Amino acid sequence: MKLLKKYGFSFLISQKLNGCYVNLPFNVTEGQQSELTDKVRDWLRNESCPYVTKGEDEAEDLLGDISGELEEGYLDMPIDSSYIFFLELNKNVILHVDAADEYLGQGDYTIYASISGLIVTPLVTEDEVREAVEWIKKFK
Repeated sequence: MKLLKKYGFSFLISQKLNGCYVNLPFNVTEGQQSELTDKVRDWLRNESCPYVTKGEDEAEDLLGDISGELEEGYLDMPIDSSYIFFLELNKNVILHVDAADEYLGQGDYTIYASISGLIVTPLVTEDEVREAVEWIKKFK
């Protein structure tokens, strides 16, 4: 798996607007819905794709475990900010991972890491989505 360092928030927004983004959990819809996202959402449902999110005690462990799957690079836990990571699983599926450690004020803060969604191309196959689900299930 390859960490894509050149993409950021604007890439995420453009993929959502272009109907190429599927949220995890898959029953939440965000961005432009399309035949593509509906098809992928059905495949995710058929494969019982889990939603993986870890709170403050396990967030850094999740990022470390995901990092162990990378060809190179590491997913660092942010400090007083949030990060977006994109991981290329294959030529048609990119996984979106979020991590945050943010002080919200008045003693409130949020710390988490999650596998938040999939970015897919119109050429994605059911087998490629199945491969993504199997990969995600490792971190359940």
